[in-house]
Amino acid sequence: REVRNIVNLAQIYASATAGVKLITLDGDGTLYPDRHGLAEDGAEDGEYNARGLIDALEQLLQAGVSVALVTAVGDPSPEPFEKRLMGLLKRLQEKGAARPVGQLYAVGGQCN
Repeated sequence: REVRNIVNLAQIYASATAGVKLITLDGDGTLYPDRHGLAEDGAEDGEYNARGLIDALEQLLQAGVSVALVTAVGDPSPEPFEKRLMGLLKRLQEKGAARPVGQLYAVGGQCN
């Protein structure tokens, strides 16, 4: 899992300067551990500290890159996605007027 996290972060940092318009990333088991999410402080039950990843995703959005976080979590409501992305969503809310130029998408669906 650590190797995948390092590779993901390297791709994010490299892409931020390459003129990329859209980046898609897998969530569960890749960006964050299965059934966990992006918590900046790691204080919420079941979360881990993802401050560096949140920083990188915010930089991509500020640079005008659209980010799509893809997961196999299938639910018709936004709650499971909001829970997994809470650290990133809180960070973006705190920025207030400094809104990102890029768009953030959460894409989910389970095919069994």
